[in-house]
Amino acid sequence: GWRFVRAVVLRNLRNLGITGNLNRLMQVAHGEFVTLLASDDELTVKAIDCQAQYLLMHTSVDFVFANCGTIDSEGRLVQDKVVSDRRAAWLQRSSCVMVDIVFNWSLPWARLFARRTQFLRLGPYFIEHVLEDRWCALMIAQTRRFGYLHRVVHLYRVRPHGLGTAGLDQRRIFRDIRNVEQSMATNSSGLLRALLVIHTRAYVRAKRLAPARAMFRMVQLAIMRAHQILAGH
Repeated sequence: GWRFVRAVVLRNLRNLGITGNLNRLMQVAHGEFVTLLASDDELTVKAIDCQAQYLLMHTSVDFVFANCGTIDSEGRLVQDKVVSDRRAAWLQRSSCVMVDIVFNWSLPWARLFARRTQFLRLGPYFIEHVLEDRWCALMIAQTRRFGYLHRVVHLYRVRPHGLGTAGLDQRRIFRDIRNVEQSMATNSSGLLRALLVIHTRAYVRAKRLAPARAMFRMVQLAIMRAHQILAGH
């Protein structure tokens, strides 16, 4: 079968957290491409090969998103693919990918495959955040140098109903996501910034901004409804 010829195990002297650990790994990585795989997830056969080949064939692309499936705690297939053929057709346009990332945060946006040198240019993960995926997806979206591959390459382990990422405070995850979105709404540009402004201002809590919040909420709902119709989910 297909096996890694070389493997290196790194041990940390202290708990660096998810983001701190990933920062360390990215600094010691030296291959042409990088990807992430959580300990409870799986890659499909030739997943790395097909994504690497995609980037080699598309020189204007530095990051590739790809379809995913889900498995249960015993490794049994739950969903063969999370992105339907209809949604995949929608995702062939970069602007549609941005809409999907901002307003439909889910798989497959939480995974990564990239040219290592280009990924490092995004900067390190925020070590104060418990998860990395929302920041990473938005930073990749801002580059506009990404593509979508409609092939299942990653199998995510799903947990019992009502449980989120194991061992992590769900309130802190929600807070970190909101902080990332608000920061990116200020520091990004173009379409991504417009989408994030709409998305974040729809949740502003200040009473004095209630009228504006209602307007942004209406725009947000209209975009989400149009997205559901066009993407078919």
